[in-house]
Amino acid sequence: MAPTLDAVARRSSGIWTAVIWRIQLPAIRRSLLAEEFHRVGVEWDSSHLRIVDVARIYHQMEPRNLSAALKYYCGREHEGAHDALADVEATADVLIAQLERYPDQLQGTVGFLGELSGDRKRSPDAAGKLKYDDHGAVCLAFGKYNGWPLSGSARTTRVICNG
Repeated sequence: MAPTLDAVARRSSGIWTAVIWRIQLPAIRRSLLAEEFHRVGVEWDSSHLRIVDVARIYHQMEPRNLSAALKYYCGREHEGAHDALADVEATADVLIAQLERYPDQLQGTVGFLGELSGDRKRSPDAAGKLKYDDHGAVCLAFGKYNGWPLSGSARTTRVICNG
């Protein structure tokens, strides 16, 4: 059985005055830790706390952008980065290289790659007022009409137009 915070707080609160390490975890919030220490009777001064975020350092040292993907998958620099045509061509080249590199894990269909990318989990509109239902239909994502499909519904259209 793991020890409770109460059992280890007095021994470990000093450790937290210098550094908080983080990798692949949600950021530890000072206020949360301070509140939890307070709850078990340990006062914790975080005013001098320095945070070493290993994940952030990793992402700064190893960028995760189109130029980095092109170098990793295709072995070349991204000449003309941020030029629309150059970016589209580089994106296509990266996708082709990914399909070639992972033939057992990736299927070359839009349906499979969209599912892998989580496309149905995202909102189909920029404002987030729409969502996909379990069948892929576009529905309202707010208010008392949450979940109403948009297709073929004059009533839904009236709700949107009239509020």
